[in-house]
Amino acid sequence: MMMRNGVYVMVVLCMCVSWVTSTTSPSTPQGSNNTWAELKAAMQEAQTVLLEQARLLEHLLSSTLACHRSCAQGWWCPLPYREMLAECFYLSSHDATWQEARSHCLALGGDLATPTNIARLFSYTLDTGALETDRVWVGGTDLMTGSWRWLNGRSIPRADWAGHQPNNWGGNQHCLNLRLDLQPHLNDADCDLEYRFVCQYFRPE
Repeated sequence: MMMRNGVYVMVVLCMCVSWVTSTTSPSTPQGSNNTWAELKAAMQEAQTVLLEQARLLEHLLSSTLACHRSCAQGWWCPLPYREMLAECFYLSSHDATWQEARSHCLALGGDLATPTNIARLFSYTLDTGALETDRVWVGGTDLMTGSWRWLNGRSIPRADWAGHQPNNWGGNQHCLNLRLDLQPHLNDADCDLEYRFVCQYFRPE
């Protein structure tokens, strides 16, 4: 709105300059004609500059609106999320239990990560936290249905699990983490352990 108002102001100023230069006649002696001609030329130049600025502002406004329309269609990640190949992730800076991590993600308008591609999430985590962590909580558990699923209900493919996982070691490993030191990367763990975690923002349909 401010940008649109700025365009209107530019246009009004141009109109005023145009009116002055077209309706005002010199009332000064002949010896001042040069001064009047210089003033008129300066006003016409100002009119040209103002018109050009108005066109630039209008173009900027159109570009901004186009960006907002594309953002509304999902090509944008709100802070603190970061885009990674059309998905929005956020790696926490602190450790938490799995449930605490999920509560934190929900408070950020997302949920624990349920990526469509594990390699994509692995790359993001490697880029943003490899020197500080080797495992992070993500959005998978077997507590809800008795079988391992992502929080959005998708099953977790066997090929995404690290070797011999999930093994429910100790009888209390019901939450999913992603380990940077294993290949493949998914591993079951005790939900009360504290790790960093990855949230995911899901763009509106």
